[in-house]
Amino acid sequence: MTTTPAPAAVPVERPRGILTTTCAVLLAGVLARPGWIPTAPGHLGSLTDTMLPWTALALPALFAAALLRRSRTALAAAVLPLALWLTAFGGTLTDKSAPGGDLTVVSHNVNQDNPDPQDTVRRLLAAHPDILTLEELSPETAPAYERALAPV
Repeated sequence: MTTTPAPAAVPVERPRGILTTTCAVLLAGVLARPGWIPTAPGHLGSLTDTMLPWTALALPALFAAALLRRSRTALAAAVLPLALWLTAFGGTLTDKSAPGGDLTVVSHNVNQDNPDPQDTVRRLLAAHPDILTLEELSPETAPAYERALAPV
C-alpha cells in the first residue's frame, strides 16, 4: 500500500491593515456626518458631537497602525479622517490675534430689587460695551432701565 503525500498547504494571505482601514473609514464617516448618529440611546449623538474635536487623538494611532502593518491601503484610509478633521477643526489651531476684532459684551444680573437702576446702568456703560444684556428684569423694573438707557 502506497501513500501519497498530502498536498502542501498554500498559505492564504490575509489583506494587511484591514482593521486599521475599517477604523479609519468609520472615523471618517463620523467626522463627515455626525448628525447621522441617533441621539435616542443615552444621548449618543450629543456625546459624539461633544467628543469630535478629541478624535484627533485617534489619528496618530491610525497612522502608527498603518505603518506597523505596512499597509498602503490603511495609510491612505487614515488620510481621509485627517483631512476631514483638519477641515472641521483645523482653523482652531491658527492664531486669532488679528487687530480690529474686539467685541465687548457686558451681561449683568440686575436683580429685580435693585434700588438704583440709573447707577447700575452708568457703571455697566463705563465698560463701553458693544453689547449690553440685562437679566432678571421684571415687568415692574424694566421701565426704569429703559429710561436709564434711553440717552445711549
